[in-house]
Amino acid sequence: MQPAEVKVPMMFSDAMGALDQITSSPAHEFWPLEAGLAGSSDEIRRGIVGHNQLTAAVLLDLAVGRGGCLATFDRRVVSLLPPESELRKSVAVIPV
Repeated sequence: MQPAEVKVPMMFSDAMGALDQITSSPAHEFWPLEAGLAGSSDEIRRGIVGHNQLTAAVLLDLAVGRGGCLATFDRRVVSLLPPESELRKSVAVIPV
């Protein structure tokens, strides 16, 4: 987990164990990345102001393209989108 967002230290092995548990659920569905940043929504790309936002932008675009929701600890992800954007409903900030 991103230490800047989640103030609770976690060992890598614990994070991988949690990932294994989540991905073994029958409800889990893998979404392959097909387009990358170059094929992402103009609305999302316009919100990028620095390299630290690239991963979030790609993941948000993937969620939007699949009709899903990006769950994140990072409150700043919504800043990729204008306040009036309908795409904001595709971001769920997990409180920590």
